[in-house]
Amino acid sequence: SQANSSLVASEATAGPPGPPLRSKTAARLHAAVFGGINFVVCVPTLVSCAAIVFRLRAFEPEMPSLTKLFFLSSAVFQLVFTMCSPLPFSIGQVQDVGLIFLSQIATNVFIRVKSEPDPASFEEALATVLVACGIGTIVTGMVVWGVGFLRLSGYVQLLPLPVVGGYLGYIGYFCLAAGTSLGTDLTIDGFSTWSQFF
Repeated sequence: SQANSSLVASEATAGPPGPPLRSKTAARLHAAVFGGINFVVCVPTLVSCAAIVFRLRAFEPEMPSLTKLFFLSSAVFQLVFTMCSPLPFSIGQVQDVGLIFLSQIATNVFIRVKSEPDPASFEEALATVLVACGIGTIVTGMVVWGVGFLRLSGYVQLLPLPVVGGYLGYIGYFCLAAGTSLGTDLTIDGFSTWSQFF
């Protein structure tokens, strides 16, 4: 009787049973299936992300190489996530929020370099754009890491809701404009350029 009561008590305190353990083969198959699904989803996304960031027609001759650069950066991003994240399901990929800033950096830096009194060559302008995008990405990563390290993320909640809503609304508009531009091969730079559809 004493043994039965202790067995019942230990089962009651153990909590609900966890997920069943899988064999190594099943776990590898599971990982391969999910990796394949992520690969199928990420490939067209990265191609469109490269086209959005480097949207100027001047970049068209180098688009294959720039697209490969996006693939490389996403692979490095995923490798860092896989090695450092405590979440086993983490996916490292370019996000829509970063596209806005990278696109503006690429466009503005290229136009600025080419509009100098002694304009740079295309190769020099492209190299300057890539360095500027890299520096911007590193600085952003350091700031985000610093906010997390100093546990300042709670202060983000102090942003007024209209500010957050306006920012998210602009992300939606930017993605709509970029998608329309990709689908129609027409350049959409501002609200006035939508008139070319009518």
